[in-house]
Amino acid sequence: MKTLAEAIAAGPLLFDGAMGSLLYERGVLHTRSYDELNLSQPELIRTVHADYVHAG
Repeated sequence: MKTLAEAIAAGPLLFDGAMGSLLYERGVLHTRSYDELNLSQPELIRTVHADYVHAG
């Protein structure tokens, strides 16, 4: 198994960020269907993903 430093040196890494908690922080109740938000609020979903991209 590689160390983190070795993995970083080998190239880009892809991590999974939390969607549910960020959506909740932005006012989406936990009782909503997060999958349905792709259709009803696509810009919100795009923004969350873009924020992760900008964060690196």
